[in-house]
Amino acid sequence: MKVTKKEFKGILVPIVTPFKNTEDQEIDKEKLREQIRFLLENGVHGIFICSGTGEYASYSESEFEEAAKIAVDEVNGRVPVLAGAGSPGTQTAVKLARIAKDVGTDAVIVVGPYYNLPVTEEGIYLHYKTISERADIPVWVYNLTRIQPYKDIPPEIIGRLANDGLIAGIKNSTDDILHHSMMLMLTKEKTLRGEFHPMVGPERFFLPFYLLGGKGNIATAANIAPKLHVQLYEALERRNIEEAKRIHFRLVPLWRFGASPALVKEALKMIGRDCGPARLPLLPPSENTKRKLRAVLADLGLLKEIGAVAR
Repeated sequence: MKVTKKEFKGILVPIVTPFKNTEDQEIDKEKLREQIRFLLENGVHGIFICSGTGEYASYSESEFEEAAKIAVDEVNGRVPVLAGAGSPGTQTAVKLARIAKDVGTDAVIVVGPYYNLPVTEEGIYLHYKTISERADIPVWVYNLTRIQPYKDIPPEIIGRLANDGLIAGIKNSTDDILHHSMMLMLTKEKTLRGEFHPMVGPERFFLPFYLLGGKGNIATAANIAPKLHVQLYEALERRNIEEAKRIHFRLVPLWRFGASPALVKEALKMIGRDCGPARLPLLPPSENTKRKLRAVLADLGLLKEIGAVAR
């Protein structure tokens, strides 16, 4: 597995992909650059392009390359750039990972193989082993239970991959705190040596995940409120647990809306950062949801001015 000197920690953002209001909904390149600049100005520690939040499943291969190139160019080495390279098939994932490497991303995040059955534990292991050996770029596991027919990738498989030097990190999006705990236990030595970077997906788990040894949060809601998420991480780094708890509870109402790209884009429009529509089949949220969302954003102080720093 190729290694990188970039440090992966803190708040990494699975960035939305702005699309134009046209029939083909092309990527809006300038708005993507603007959203990256907004996130960097608010102190985030990494950009995750071609993510689920970014609607990568609706991309063509050329759009995957285009979005990754824009992210690498706009970030310009200031923070790590990771790219989603997931696919039900190992060969396709290898191809996407090689594209990501060629355009200069620092790592790829690969969801567990899905759709085809049966997927055995050995098949999962070989999926990641093959990508790691053939793509020549640091590979991260994305444990995404809602699309994997076998649900969680077992922590034992994650530990085996990490300890065999085949993966460099994980976005763990399980709701099972025991899975988080066991995975962190099995990868503890690699993590302490800086050879493995455990990140949590759902923001609601970030505080306990960090206290158990995790390194950061790949946070969809940080598209909307990046400064608050960065402040949460900084409070944890200072071991100011009371401050971290205060920010955690402040963000809970926003986190309750979930991670739909359509909802994130609606929230961004409300704070003056219009990133266009979500691609079909996603539809805008209902008027009732919009009213509730606006109230939460107002309470967070995000409606006062475009790009306002959270209080």
